[in-house]
Amino acid sequence: MIQIITDSTCDLTQTILDHNNISVVPMYVKFQGNVYKDGINITPEVIYQWVKSTGEIPVTAAPSSNDYYETFKKHLEEGKEIIYIGTSSKLASAIQNAKIAANEFHDHRIKVIDSLNISSGLGILALQAVEFVALGMDYQEVATKILELVPKIRTSFIVDSFEYLRKGGRCSSIENIMGNMLGIKPILQVTEGKLVLGDKSMGKREKVISSLLNQVLDEADSIISNQIMIINSMAQEEALYLKEELSRVFTDKEIIIASAGCVISSHCGPNTLGVNYISEGAN
Repeated sequence: MIQIITDSTCDLTQTILDHNNISVVPMYVKFQGNVYKDGINITPEVIYQWVKSTGEIPVTAAPSSNDYYETFKKHLEEGKEIIYIGTSSKLASAIQNAKIAANEFHDHRIKVIDSLNISSGLGILALQAVEFVALGMDYQEVATKILELVPKIRTSFIVDSFEYLRKGGRCSSIENIMGNMLGIKPILQVTEGKLVLGDKSMGKREKVISSLLNQVLDEADSIISNQIMIINSMAQEEALYLKEELSRVFTDKEIIIASAGCVISSHCGPNTLGVNYISEGAN
């Protein structure tokens, strides 16, 4: 039996995780000396209340190698082979810590795969891995197929302000100042495992959302994943709008709305809205 494991930044709903038997290792959120587990004992709403009242941004951290060790041990003792798909190694130490834990077992039943992505970018890979298992592929075949898909993931999202990204060290002060002064609403993308600025739009947020939607529609013939993920943090109405528009075109795909967890929310802030899918098109 093959067990698919990921970390809590996958931002898949608990219903989806349970239905697909995907195991999750929670990341950490640290604030004013207290440590919380993402998705366990802290919510984005609480984080935003903290930021509003203190002006401070929480610090996030990857699971420890011991966290991974205990998770891997449990599934190995059940006779399972493990495929772990983690947050980009260029943005967190999750992959490094998972590899340290995997090496403790001295066998070849654990594959640690760097998604080179974040949020539902790795969530959609986990779902794809489940589909490969259901097709009867063996452990090595599933791992090979997932590695082939890593460079084909498309992750784009809108943030309402650079402030969270700047305080979390994800963008420079110059970009923050320019964004706030000029009213630039960027579309951020994940490229080769890193956050980069994509299209920059001036004016109303609706214009930027339209650009995000058109970006997906322009790749309509190239999208190969059975799902298109819409991720949001306190932007549910806009997420529903995207789902309605995408459903008109992608009648054969599952359009999934998911809420960003505490780690993504800590870095991106409220009113974050994004899309993830897998495409054969040029990146």
